[in-house]
Amino acid sequence: MKKKQIYYLTENEEVVDFNSKKINIDENYKYTNNNTFYRFFSWLSYRFLATPFAFITFKLFKNIKFHNRKLLKPYKKTGYFIYANHTNQYADGFCPGLICFP
Repeated sequence: MKKKQIYYLTENEEVVDFNSKKINIDENYKYTNNNTFYRFFSWLSYRFLATPFAFITFKLFKNIKFHNRKLLKPYKKTGYFIYANHTNQYADGFCPGLICFP
C-alpha cells in the first residue's frame, strides 16, 4: 500500500484532514449543567479524587514544584487571574487547582 504524500505551500495551510459534520450552536445551547446533583458530585470528585491524585503525582513522579505561592495569599478573598503557559500535557488541567488550593 503506497502512502499518499501531501505537500504544503505555506505554514498556514490546514494539516488535519477529517470529514466531520458541521454543528451549529444557537442561543439555546446549554454551556453549563445546573443540575444540583451533577454540580455537587463534580465538585466532590474533583476535590477528593482528582486533586489528591494530581498532588501525589506531581510530588512523587513528576517533581513539579510551585514557587512563590505565598504571593497569592493576600488576594484569597478578592480573587485573581492566573496566566500560565501550556507546557505540560498532563499538568495543564491540574496546575491552577493545585496552585490555588486550599
